[in-house]
Amino acid sequence: MAKLIRMIIVALVIIPAFSSWAGQEETLRATALSYVDVKTGHKYIQNGNGSYKEFSRKGKLLRKNFSGTSALLVSGKNIRPIEDKCFLVYEKMNAGVLEHKILPGHTAHPKDWRCVGLICMGKDFKI
Repeated sequence: MAKLIRMIIVALVIIPAFSSWAGQEETLRATALSYVDVKTGHKYIQNGNGSYKEFSRKGKLLRKNFSGTSALLVSGKNIRPIEDKCFLVYEKMNAGVLEHKILPGHTAHPKDWRCVGLICMGKDFKI
């Protein structure tokens, strides 16, 4: 009986402590203007309201309101912020010839081109 009373007292002390600690958890939010997923080639561009537009590797709009608190953007291991000194590598097959373009990361996706890489200050990521 004494063990049962001790367990109840311990539970009454521990449960409120954990619930108050969990209630103070802060929601993480993506802050960069744009991101690229180096595994899939998807590009995320910030809207005015803190959400993001998601584009495919070929520049097709997939989602208009992708959450800025999404675990993919906040802590995804393949997500890289596109900074001022980052460039995206695009390629296109034109009459049997493979053409490439290297454009600043914040520019719009060129029509009929496919994103194949990210270059950031000495770090290259093949998509």
